[in-house]
Amino acid sequence: MKAELQKHLSNACFLEEQGHQYGYLLSVFRYILQVSAYSAFEASRSLAEPPEQFADLPRKLLQPADGDFVYALDICIPPLTAVMPGLCKGWFDSRGTGRTESGRDIANSIISKRNDRVGHGVFDLQSIHEELETLPSRIEALIDILYDLLPEIKGSSEGFAELQTPVHAIPVEIVRRHRGELVLVRKIECRGSVWRLKGQALNPKHSKPAQIEISDKCGLISELTQKSTDLAARNILIDDALWRTTVQLPLRQTQTFEGRGDEIVSLKEWWDDFDSRACLVFGEGGIGKTTLVLEFLNDLLDSPPSGLAWKPELIFFYSAKLTRWGVAGMEQIGGINANVNEALRSLARVLEPRLGVDWQSEDSRSLISKVATLFGGVGLNRDDLLFVLDNTETLARTSAEETGLGKTLREISTKVGRLLVTSRRRESFECAQIPVPPLSEDVGAMLLQKLAQDYEASAILQAGDPRRRKICRQFGGKPILLDVLARHVANTGCGIEDGIAAILSQERGDLGAFLFADAWKRMEPEFRDVFLALGQLGGAVSDQMLTWACDEFTCYAPNWLSAFEETRFGSLVDYGTHFDLSLDSGAREFLAAEYDALKSTDRQRIASAVGRIRKKNIQAISAAEGRVSDRVIEAFRTTAAKAAKLAASRRDVDEAIRWYEEATIADSANAALFDRYAWYLMVNDRLEKAAVVSRKAIEIEPNDSDCQFTAGMIAARKGNISEADSLLNRAQELGKAPHLVSLQKARARLERAVQPEQANDAERRGLAQEAISLLGASTPSSRGNHEKHNLEKAKLLRRCYGVIETSRPIRKLSVETPVKSKPRVKADTP
Repeated sequence: MKAELQKHLSNACFLEEQGHQYGYLLSVFRYILQVSAYSAFEASRSLAEPPEQFADLPRKLLQPADGDFVYALDICIPPLTAVMPGLCKGWFDSRGTGRTESGRDIANSIISKRNDRVGHGVFDLQSIHEELETLPSRIEALIDILYDLLPEIKGSSEGFAELQTPVHAIPVEIVRRHRGELVLVRKIECRGSVWRLKGQALNPKHSKPAQIEISDKCGLISELTQKSTDLAARNILIDDALWRTTVQLPLRQTQTFEGRGDEIVSLKEWWDDFDSRACLVFGEGGIGKTTLVLEFLNDLLDSPPSGLAWKPELIFFYSAKLTRWGVAGMEQIGGINANVNEALRSLARVLEPRLGVDWQSEDSRSLISKVATLFGGVGLNRDDLLFVLDNTETLARTSAEETGLGKTLREISTKVGRLLVTSRRRESFECAQIPVPPLSEDVGAMLLQKLAQDYEASAILQAGDPRRRKICRQFGGKPILLDVLARHVANTGCGIEDGIAAILSQERGDLGAFLFADAWKRMEPEFRDVFLALGQLGGAVSDQMLTWACDEFTCYAPNWLSAFEETRFGSLVDYGTHFDLSLDSGAREFLAAEYDALKSTDRQRIASAVGRIRKKNIQAISAAEGRVSDRVIEAFRTTAAKAAKLAASRRDVDEAIRWYEEATIADSANAALFDRYAWYLMVNDRLEKAAVVSRKAIEIEPNDSDCQFTAGMIAARKGNISEADSLLNRAQELGKAPHLVSLQKARARLERAVQPEQANDAERRGLAQEAISLLGASTPSSRGNHEKHNLEKAKLLRRCYGVIETSRPIRKLSVETPVKSKPRVKADTP
């Protein structure tokens, strides 16, 4: 990038008109500060421990002034010097650089003079002459000083930048190239769920506007994004009174909401009608049902109308799904029960994060009663809660299931709380019904115009109202497709006809498959591999299957999920403790075509990974259905833990360790599991890893004798006598048998005696004698089968006598004194 910036600097110096020359030099100056600041922010976030002031930066850098860039560099450069020594030498101090000014002095001076004249004063010819004498050389000095923070942009046409560091390359997604040109950022904003960069091309002749979507995986955006699925307390002032409520609700899906006035009036009427326990919002797919409900609820919370009658204490949102891929393969979650039950359990987790076994019942009626009792116990009755259930059309397919669903929904509304439902189907239960029709042509044309203004889709803005009304009619009044068209025209620069043809010819589901190819081009190669694998696994998977797929392609699952949300290849339903993910049918067709276009070696690589994932799934199914036996059976309460035990019984050490690792993630508070894992690592000579795992077990349950004893055994095998004695004494205090403790203390001394660095023979003999003494004290005090203990004791005794024998001093013989041979006597066996 340095060479490219120097080229822009040279071009600026040769511009004909001096005012133009000065203005473009300031643009180059701003660009240098901008890319350095965004790179410093991403690097500091990734590699260093940033100071407290770092928390202020994300908001400042959304619509930054030049002074904000200097502030960001001042904050981020110092902590980065720990991992990047010599970073930006000369930014704070010019000494030793051969310059008279530091980088920050140059930047602040240029900003101050520009603000003094161009910003707030008189922009005169004399000032331009004076500035042009020194400004180019000062900007060139700034390029040299900030060179370490100048990233390289991938590709020559589109793409974002990467900053090379001694640790690893860091993506700087905000530093972009658009249609082959560098982009000067004006501001970064969120429109609905989409973050967009608005800027201008760095070009002295024609600086075209640029609008680029930014993914959630961008560090700056992830610092700002708050998960909408988290519970949040809200204090709302209404009619001089405070309404306190707790909310679990997604954000608005769009900031360009148009029409739906009649539907919103109907929702307000239902809200204040206490006699109506349920409301159904229904209409065809892509018509905007969820968008309408979220707009209504978020607007109600942000700007509640005066005289609002109902003020619930809890608003809870749940999105339903019918199938998923789990440990038993593709699971059809029986009619309505499983998903409705999971919705009820998710609601219960608001008060009880960890639900007991009694909550796993498949009887919807009993779960409804339990939820009502649970909330009643904290003083919340059915009038204090709003339960929003989204996409209920997925909960029933047959007429019998629809009847069962209607009965369940009615019971929820009468016992648990008021119920607001969205569905593509007119559900059969007692409720207020609000149909959502397609947008009228006039409303659709107004919406399309506003979307075109937001996305800067010039072709749509230049069209007249009759043309926009016709587009609305062609798309069946679906607002989601109008949004897609505006984005497509803005991003590609194509005409309206080409955009419509792309959508109508490739539409799949709600979004249109034409988006797939664009997202695919911008995706990391390992992310593509995961998509191709999931497509072959059925296209509907659980979070566990996704984790396995990401592991196969060395891809960090949260980063992949960010890419998934950006691509809109499918949908994700978050249940709190787990989630389900499904690919749209159009996406699966697209993935099939991409897979077919791969080289045979790449197809084989992905197919092999899919085979391994399926193998793990079969093992998980076997573990889930089977039983395992162990002295500490509570360690193996998850499917992954059972699979680890089964792999261990097959003597497949690597496979067992992989499953143990997965089990400790899924059951991270199970001390018994960590203890058994540590023991397994120990007996398979993975002592360093075993020590780490055993410390985790003790951290979880410090008063467990088994955890302390296993840690002591590991320390003993490492020959660490003091640590082993401390842990083993604590295990004995907690109830571990003394003869077992004595044997392990003996092992610690024996292992210490045989270590290569133990060169002193006298000390080796002393340690062996101590071990023999401890082994003598390791006789079991009770009757029983101690065969294994006695065998281990005898084995250690033999090793102790071997140490004593090999460490005896060799007596030096005098050459003058002949040695008389003695008769050979048979020694007593100890």
